Amino acid sequence: MIVNRSADITGLGLRSPLIGRDGPLRELFKVAGLVRDGQTRITSIVGPTGIGKTRLASDFAFELQQPSVGFRHVYRSLGRSTATSYGLFARLLRSRFGLLEGANLDSAWQLLRQEVSQVIEARDVDDVCYFLGQLLDLSIPESPLSRVFADDPAEAGLLRRVVLRRFVESESRIAPVCLIVDDVHTSDADSLDLLTYLIRNLQGCVYVVCLTRPEVVAREPNWFE
Repeated sequence: MIVNRSADITGLGLRSPLIGRDGPLRELFKVAGLVRDGQTRITSIVGPTGIGKTRLASDFAFELQQPSVGFRHVYRSLGRSTATSYGLFARLLRSRFGLLEGANLDSAWQLLRQEVSQVIEARDVDDVCYFLGQLLDLSIPESPLSRVFADDPAEAGLLRRVVLRRFVESESRIAPVCLIVDDVHTSDADSLDLLTYLIRNLQGCVYVVCLTRPEVVAREPNWFE
C-alpha cells in the first residue's frame, strides 16, 4: 500500500516493463506535482519483501530525472549498508554527488566542493563540505565553523543535521528535489534519527519517498504521523 502525508537495468537507457503498478506510479507523480508547486511531501511505500517496492521506486526515479519533469536531483539510497552509523545518508549523498565507493580522496573532495559551490554561497562552502563529508565518511580539511565545535561532538552533531537540511532546501529553491530511501526499517539508529528529523523539518520543493516494511513502527511508533 502507499501512504501519503523505471529503472535503467542495462545502463543503456533500456528498461524492462513494469507490470501492474500503473496506479501507484501515477499516484507518486501526482504527489510530485504538488511538490513542484512548492509543497514538501512525504510518501511511505509499505509492503513485505519481494513485493516490488524497490522496482517501483527505481522506475519513478528514472522518469523523475527526465528533463521535462523538472526535478533538479534525485538522491537515492537503494540497497542496504554495512555501515554502523549514517550509512543510509552516505548512500544518499554518494548518489547525489556521483561519488563511488573507494574513490580517490582528493578527487572526491574536489567534486564535492564543486557541486556544493553551485548551491551554497562561497563563504559557506567549506563549512557545508566539512559536515556533508562527515556523513560521507570522507576525511576532509576542517573548516572555520567545524573548529569551533571540535570539542563538543553533541553540538557538532546537531549542526551537521541542520547543514544537511539547509543544503537540501537550498537545492529545492533552484528546482524540486526528491530523496528516495530504501529499507528504512533496517537503517542504523543514527540514520533513522536524522531521517525523522528531516521529515519533520524540511521545507520547500522537496519530496521524500520512503520504502519500508510494516515493522518500521516497531522502531518508530509514530512513523505514519
